[in-house]
Amino acid sequence: MLRKPKKLCALLAAVIALSLCVPAVADIQPIPRWGQLAIVSASEPLYQDGSLTLAIDPVKAGTLVYVLNFQYNSVKIYDPASKRAGWIRANALVFQQQYVNIGVVICSSVSIRAEANTRATLLKNAPNGAVVNIVSEYSGWYQIQYSDPSTGQLIEGYARTDFIMAQPSFTIIDKLTDVYAMPQRGSKKVGQVAKGATLMILGQMGDYYAVNLRSASGFVLINDVTVE
Repeated sequence: MLRKPKKLCALLAAVIALSLCVPAVADIQPIPRWGQLAIVSASEPLYQDGSLTLAIDPVKAGTLVYVLNFQYNSVKIYDPASKRAGWIRANALVFQQQYVNIGVVICSSVSIRAEANTRATLLKNAPNGAVVNIVSEYSGWYQIQYSDPSTGQLIEGYARTDFIMAQPSFTIIDKLTDVYAMPQRGSKKVGQVAKGATLMILGQMGDYYAVNLRSASGFVLINDVTVE
Protein backbone atom coordinates (compact mmCIF):
# COMPACT_ATOMS: atom_id res chain seq x y z
CA MET A 1 0.00 0.00 0.00
CA LEU A 2 1.32 3.42 -0.93
CA ARG A 3 1.90 5.94 1.85
CA LYS A 4 1.69 9.70 1.44
CA PRO A 5 4.88 11.50 2.38
CA LYS A 6 4.66 13.20 5.79
CA LYS A 7 5.65 16.60 4.34
CA LEU A 8 2.82 16.50 1.77
CA CYS A 9 0.28 15.63 4.46
CA ALA A 10 1.49 18.51 6.61
CA LEU A 11 1.24 20.92 3.67
CA LEU A 12 -2.32 19.81 2.87
CA ALA A 13 -3.33 20.28 6.51
CA ALA A 14 -1.88 23.81 6.54
CA VAL A 15 -3.75 24.78 3.35
CA ILE A 16 -7.05 23.49 4.79
CA ALA A 17 -6.48 25.41 8.04
CA LEU A 18 -5.77 28.64 6.18
CA SER A 19 -8.86 28.26 4.01
CA LEU A 20 -11.00 27.99 7.14
CA CYS A 21 -9.57 31.26 8.47
CA VAL A 22 -10.38 33.31 5.34
CA PRO A 23 -13.79 35.08 5.64
CA ALA A 24 -16.35 34.83 2.88
CA VAL A 25 -16.27 37.67 0.37
CA ALA A 26 -19.72 38.81 1.50
CA ASP A 27 -18.38 39.31 5.07
CA ILE A 28 -15.64 41.74 4.05
CA GLN A 29 -16.74 45.32 4.70
CA PRO A 30 -15.37 48.13 2.49
CA ILE A 31 -13.27 50.76 4.25
CA PRO A 32 -15.30 53.99 4.63
CA ARG A 33 -13.83 57.10 3.02
CA TRP A 34 -13.75 60.72 4.15
CA GLY A 35 -16.79 62.53 2.77
CA GLN A 36 -18.75 59.33 2.15
CA LEU A 37 -22.47 59.43 2.83
CA ALA A 38 -23.99 56.89 5.21
CA ILE A 39 -27.38 56.19 6.75
CA VAL A 40 -27.86 55.13 10.38
CA SER A 41 -29.66 51.78 10.23
CA ALA A 42 -31.17 51.86 13.74
CA SER A 43 -31.22 54.25 16.70
CA GLU A 44 -27.64 54.19 17.93
CA PRO A 45 -25.58 56.02 20.60
CA LEU A 46 -23.12 58.66 19.44
CA TYR A 47 -19.83 58.49 21.33
CA GLN A 48 -17.21 61.05 22.27
CA ASP A 49 -14.25 58.95 21.13
CA GLY A 50 -13.35 56.07 18.87
CA SER A 51 -13.17 53.59 21.73
CA LEU A 52 -16.98 53.91 22.05
CA THR A 53 -16.90 54.30 25.83
CA LEU A 54 -18.33 57.78 26.47
CA ALA A 55 -21.84 58.07 25.01
CA ILE A 56 -23.17 61.56 24.13
CA ASP A 57 -26.65 61.20 22.63
CA PRO A 58 -28.48 58.75 20.38
CA VAL A 59 -28.74 59.21 16.61
CA LYS A 60 -32.12 58.34 15.09
CA ALA A 61 -32.57 55.58 12.55
CA GLY A 62 -32.57 56.88 8.99
CA THR A 63 -30.32 59.87 9.75
CA LEU A 64 -28.05 60.87 6.86
CA VAL A 65 -24.48 61.44 8.03
CA TYR A 66 -21.04 62.08 6.55
CA VAL A 67 -17.85 60.14 7.27
CA LEU A 68 -15.02 62.17 8.83
CA ASN A 69 -12.68 59.46 10.11
CA PHE A 70 -12.63 55.78 10.97
CA GLN A 71 -10.96 53.16 13.11
CA TYR A 72 -11.20 49.38 13.10
CA ASN A 73 -14.83 49.11 14.22
CA SER A 74 -15.93 52.72 14.68
CA VAL A 75 -16.54 55.70 12.41
CA LYS A 76 -16.44 59.42 13.16
CA ILE A 77 -19.43 61.12 11.55
CA TYR A 78 -21.01 64.55 11.15
CA ASP A 79 -24.79 64.89 11.41
CA PRO A 80 -25.85 68.15 9.72
CA ALA A 81 -29.39 67.94 11.13
CA SER A 82 -28.17 68.19 14.73
CA LYS A 83 -24.84 69.90 13.88
CA ARG A 84 -23.02 67.25 15.91
CA ALA A 85 -19.96 65.14 15.31
CA GLY A 86 -19.08 61.95 17.13
CA TRP A 87 -18.20 58.28 16.84
CA ILE A 88 -20.57 55.43 16.06
CA ARG A 89 -20.27 51.67 15.55
CA ALA A 90 -19.31 50.95 11.93
CA ASN A 91 -21.87 48.17 11.58
CA ALA A 92 -24.65 50.58 12.55
CA LEU A 93 -24.14 52.44 9.25
CA VAL A 94 -25.24 51.65 5.72
CA PHE A 95 -22.58 53.21 3.50
CA GLN A 96 -23.70 54.84 0.26
CA GLN A 97 -21.72 54.96 -2.98
CA GLN A 98 -21.71 58.76 -2.85
CA TYR A 99 -18.89 61.05 -1.78
CA VAL A 100 -18.71 64.79 -1.28
CA ASN A 101 -15.94 67.34 -0.89
CA ILE A 102 -17.40 68.55 2.39
CA GLY A 103 -18.08 72.22 3.02
CA VAL A 104 -20.12 73.40 6.01
CA VAL A 105 -22.08 76.67 6.26
CA ILE A 106 -20.61 78.71 9.15
CA CYS A 107 -22.83 81.83 9.03
CA SER A 108 -26.54 81.97 9.97
CA SER A 109 -27.36 81.08 6.34
CA VAL A 110 -25.66 81.33 2.96
CA SER A 111 -27.22 82.43 -0.32
CA ILE A 112 -26.85 80.01 -3.23
CA ARG A 113 -26.98 81.93 -6.50
CA ALA A 114 -27.28 80.93 -10.15
CA GLU A 115 -24.00 82.66 -11.02
CA ALA A 116 -20.89 83.81 -9.14
CA ASN A 117 -22.05 87.33 -8.34
CA THR A 118 -24.25 88.91 -5.69
CA ARG A 119 -26.85 90.15 -8.22
CA ALA A 120 -27.48 86.72 -9.73
CA THR A 121 -30.77 84.90 -9.13
CA LEU A 122 -31.13 83.54 -5.60
CA LEU A 123 -31.77 79.79 -5.77
CA LYS A 124 -31.85 78.88 -2.08
CA ASN A 125 -30.56 79.81 1.37
CA ALA A 126 -28.67 77.00 3.09
CA PRO A 127 -28.80 77.19 6.92
CA ASN A 128 -25.95 77.15 9.42
CA GLY A 129 -24.40 73.70 9.73
CA ALA A 130 -25.65 72.52 6.33
CA VAL A 131 -23.27 70.36 4.29
CA VAL A 132 -22.55 71.25 0.66
CA ASN A 133 -20.46 69.51 -1.97
CA ILE A 134 -17.70 71.86 -3.17
CA VAL A 135 -17.20 71.32 -6.90
CA SER A 136 -14.75 74.12 -7.66
CA GLU A 137 -13.54 77.55 -6.52
CA TYR A 138 -13.41 80.74 -8.53
CA SER A 139 -12.50 84.28 -7.40
CA GLY A 140 -14.06 84.20 -3.94
CA TRP A 141 -16.90 81.84 -4.86
CA TYR A 142 -17.48 78.12 -4.50
CA GLN A 143 -19.43 76.21 -7.09
CA ILE A 144 -21.50 73.92 -4.89
CA GLN A 145 -24.21 71.29 -4.77
CA TYR A 146 -26.71 71.32 -1.92
CA SER A 147 -29.35 68.70 -1.23
CA ASP A 148 -32.37 70.38 0.39
CA PRO A 149 -33.36 68.01 3.25
CA SER A 150 -36.98 69.23 3.23
CA THR A 151 -37.62 68.46 -0.46
CA GLY A 152 -34.72 66.22 -1.52
CA GLN A 153 -34.04 68.65 -4.38
CA LEU A 154 -30.41 68.94 -5.51
CA ILE A 155 -29.53 72.62 -5.95
CA GLU A 156 -26.45 73.56 -7.96
CA GLY A 157 -25.12 77.09 -7.77
CA TYR A 158 -22.54 79.41 -6.25
CA ALA A 159 -21.85 80.68 -2.73
CA ARG A 160 -19.25 83.00 -1.20
CA THR A 161 -16.19 81.23 0.17
CA ASP A 162 -16.27 83.48 3.29
CA PHE A 163 -19.37 81.69 4.54
CA ILE A 164 -18.41 78.05 3.95
CA MET A 165 -15.69 76.08 5.73
CA ALA A 166 -14.06 73.63 3.32
CA GLN A 167 -12.85 70.27 4.67
CA PRO A 168 -13.60 71.21 8.29
CA SER A 169 -12.13 69.64 11.41
CA PHE A 170 -14.44 68.83 14.31
CA THR A 171 -13.72 68.15 17.93
CA ILE A 172 -16.00 66.86 20.67
CA ILE A 173 -15.46 68.76 23.92
CA ASP A 174 -14.57 66.49 26.84
CA LYS A 175 -14.98 69.13 29.59
CA LEU A 176 -16.65 72.48 30.24
CA THR A 177 -14.66 74.93 28.07
CA ASP A 178 -14.50 78.74 27.99
CA VAL A 179 -14.93 80.62 24.70
CA TYR A 180 -13.20 84.00 24.31
CA ALA A 181 -13.90 87.03 22.11
CA MET A 182 -10.27 87.40 21.05
CA PRO A 183 -7.22 85.09 20.82
CA GLN A 184 -5.34 86.72 23.68
CA ARG A 185 -4.95 86.44 27.43
CA GLY A 186 -7.34 88.58 29.42
CA SER A 187 -9.85 88.62 26.58
CA LYS A 188 -13.53 88.72 27.49
CA LYS A 189 -15.27 85.37 27.90
CA VAL A 190 -18.25 85.26 25.58
CA GLY A 191 -19.57 81.87 26.57
CA GLN A 192 -18.92 78.28 27.53
CA VAL A 193 -19.42 75.00 25.73
CA ALA A 194 -20.56 71.95 27.64
CA LYS A 195 -18.98 68.52 27.71
CA GLY A 196 -20.05 66.54 24.65
CA ALA A 197 -20.65 69.62 22.47
CA THR A 198 -19.27 69.72 18.92
CA LEU A 199 -16.97 72.52 17.80
CA MET A 200 -15.84 73.20 14.24
CA ILE A 201 -12.21 74.31 14.03
CA LEU A 202 -11.77 77.26 11.66
CA GLY A 203 -8.05 77.84 12.17
CA GLN A 204 -5.28 78.47 14.68
CA MET A 205 -4.07 81.80 16.04
CA GLY A 206 -1.20 81.51 18.53
CA ASP A 207 -2.33 79.50 21.55
CA TYR A 208 -5.97 79.51 20.43
CA TYR A 209 -8.26 77.78 17.95
CA ALA A 210 -10.82 79.89 16.12
CA VAL A 211 -14.07 77.93 16.36
CA ASN A 212 -17.61 78.06 15.05
CA LEU A 213 -20.58 77.14 17.21
CA ARG A 214 -24.22 77.88 16.38
CA SER A 215 -23.26 80.40 13.64
CA ALA A 216 -21.09 82.46 16.03
CA SER A 217 -17.29 82.54 16.14
CA GLY A 218 -14.95 82.64 19.11
CA PHE A 219 -11.65 81.32 20.42
CA VAL A 220 -10.72 78.45 22.74
CA LEU A 221 -7.34 77.62 24.22
CA ILE A 222 -5.61 74.84 22.30
CA ASN A 223 -4.78 73.08 25.58
CA ASP A 224 -8.49 72.88 26.40
CA VAL A 225 -9.47 70.76 23.39
CA THR A 226 -8.25 67.74 21.48
CA VAL A 227 -8.50 67.78 17.68
CA GLU A 228 -8.40 64.38 15.95
